[in-house]
Amino acid sequence: MVNIAMGRLPVTQCLAGDLCADGGIEVNEIVIAVNAALDGCPFGYTPPACE
Repeated sequence: MVNIAMGRLPVTQCLAGDLCADGGIEVNEIVIAVNAALDGCPFGYTPPACE
């Protein structure tokens, strides 16, 4: 995800990381993914809305 955010890889390498579905991965999406990896994703989890 970091390589995608830095423009080194296309977003197609990790579409799951593009939570906002805007064709890119931003720092806030990486933070959300890390928090989910550490804390888990409870049933029915919905990531925070994108701005």
